[in-house]
Amino acid sequence: MNPTDHLAFDLVQNRRWLNVDSAAGPDRRLFTANVSRVKGTYTFTARLFARGIVQYVSTTRDPSLYVDTVSAKGATLSGSALLSYKLNWQSVMFVGYGDDRQLSDLDRLEKLDRQFFVKLSYALQR
Repeated sequence: MNPTDHLAFDLVQNRRWLNVDSAAGPDRRLFTANVSRVKGTYTFTARLFARGIVQYVSTTRDPSLYVDTVSAKGATLSGSALLSYKLNWQSVMFVGYGDDRQLSDLDRLEKLDRQFFVKLSYALQR
């Protein structure tokens, strides 16, 4: 989706599952995994843009079909923001932030980790 010339959104929804035969009967659902992702990009100028991404991944499982102990459900929520400025055609500066959360036993998305970075890429010329 492109609401304006400078703004773009990408929406993704994926679902995967696996059915297996078990002692209890054929064709039982081992797991179902869902991925939902929203990415927004705003281009200020030819040299400057900002991007934000939010992604939610959830998995439901049938623990009786696993050899090892697994939880019946799991989920992660990831968010990131990036600002990019192109100094010239070979030199770019990036500033970014990321935040990850994971579903806890209390059924809440608890903080897993955070990242902050700055990257300068400069090409030397003779």
